[in-house]
Amino acid sequence: MDGDFNREELMQVFIAESEENLSTIEQMLLALEKAPDDREVIDAIFRAAHTLKGNSASVGFDGVAKLAHAIEDLLDRMRSGKRVATPATISLLLRAGDGLRRLLADGIDDSHEMTAAGNLLIEHLRRTADGAGSDVDAGADNGASAGDAAQTRKLRVDLDKLDALLNLTGELSVAAGRLHDGIERLTEPFRERLLAVFADVERTLTDLQGQVTGVRMVPIGPRFEQQRRMVRDLAETSQKPMRLEMEGRDVEIDASLIERIKDPLTHLIRNAADHSIESANVRRAMGKDPVGTIILRAFYDGGGVVVQVEDDGSGFDVPAILARAREQGLIPAKHVPSREEILNCVFAAGFTTADRVTEISGRGVGMDIVYRNVVSMRGTVSIATRDGAGSTVSIRLPLTLAIVDGLAVGAGGQRFLIPMQTIRECLVMPQGHDRTQLSGILETRDRAVPFVRLGRFFGVSAAEPPAETEQVLIVESEATLIGLVTDQLIGQMQAVLKPLGKLFRQLRGAAASTIFGDGTVGLVIDVPALVRVVREATEEQSSRS
Repeated sequence: MDGDFNREELMQVFIAESEENLSTIEQMLLALEKAPDDREVIDAIFRAAHTLKGNSASVGFDGVAKLAHAIEDLLDRMRSGKRVATPATISLLLRAGDGLRRLLADGIDDSHEMTAAGNLLIEHLRRTADGAGSDVDAGADNGASAGDAAQTRKLRVDLDKLDALLNLTGELSVAAGRLHDGIERLTEPFRERLLAVFADVERTLTDLQGQVTGVRMVPIGPRFEQQRRMVRDLAETSQKPMRLEMEGRDVEIDASLIERIKDPLTHLIRNAADHSIESANVRRAMGKDPVGTIILRAFYDGGGVVVQVEDDGSGFDVPAILARAREQGLIPAKHVPSREEILNCVFAAGFTTADRVTEISGRGVGMDIVYRNVVSMRGTVSIATRDGAGSTVSIRLPLTLAIVDGLAVGAGGQRFLIPMQTIRECLVMPQGHDRTQLSGILETRDRAVPFVRLGRFFGVSAAEPPAETEQVLIVESEATLIGLVTDQLIGQMQAVLKPLGKLFRQLRGAAASTIFGDGTVGLVIDVPALVRVVREATEEQSSRS
């Protein structure tokens, strides 16, 4: 055996390929349910199971290989026309796919033995195949599988390596900025010549950064497809017939967002299935299609992407939400809230209008998770509802988390970057506020806004006297406005984000770091975290007074 053999690297490739094959099996089975006689779909499932079996056997995952072989046997009977793809058969094959995932997880944890549940699945598969023996030619589809692999050439690259590459392009841009400043100080005739050369370098750097960012972009379609199985299971569990439709499958977002969008989509779909989609009888009585529809949609909007979950059910019950919000103290009794304020209450932790807990929802955690996950991705979420005609929940996300458009500011002799999407207004700090205070209340045109001085919050102070006037940036998060007091507005810029070191990860109010054009390092402000800090301090002060 080669001394350089690296089993860890082999396992990484094996796990990635196994997940691809399992996803193909699941998606093709759901497609087969709509077209039971489609031989191409059956062949695609067979090839994926065959590849998974061979790969598993080669790395010693014998339990996975045995179950995959039993799936092959049944599929081979279906290919020959001796068995039909009935809903019960497809349900069994879907459960077998789930069993493969569990066996893979057990194998990764060094348990390669076939479980009792795995043996039971194999027995069900064999019985369904009418007791046929292993009549599948193990080499029969090698050519087909190899042909598929040859059609598409893919290279798996660790996202951390892409992050490192993007960081390098960011540092190159910073170095280029410093070089430009140096060239500007030269005298003629060198200055003009070097500036012309520098312009070419700058264009190349811009193209490089665009290409590196583009490599990180992946289509959202596969993430949408993964929800199809869940909708099928929800329809079966709730006994409400429903379908999933998808739009904008080719829209691309940063690879780091693909995994993080999974939980919000899952909770929104479950919420629509349980609270909005009506039973078939109720829908018929209302003149609706008895089969409810959930639509997953993605589209570009400005510099970001919008992901929507739409349904044609009853929509959000606004009066019920208002009543429960008043019960929980989210909306004061005398306050007359807007429709938007009422709907935003569903994002509060523990909020639910359900009177009982079901297998699907009712615990008041789903929409809270949606909101927190979206905010952690520097996104926003909003609800539009139509009484008796369904609702649409829109998640607006940046195209990438690696780069942010922000406003550079100075405070306490240090530089900070505030994400542009959070800024609502810029004001001059009125006279009369004690500049030694960390925080206070600012009276604006129509409301009182709590503020915090950035320099004092982070414990920094300038060696030179502060500017005569302070600038206040009104920022928003969780429908709450606060003011960030700064000494200087430097200008808008696009920054490459760098993770904070171990010493600064617990620093509240800082999301990341970045390098400014002059080579100095500054903090990127975590506006949602700062808003929570200021709100907690304000509430504590109010309770004391």
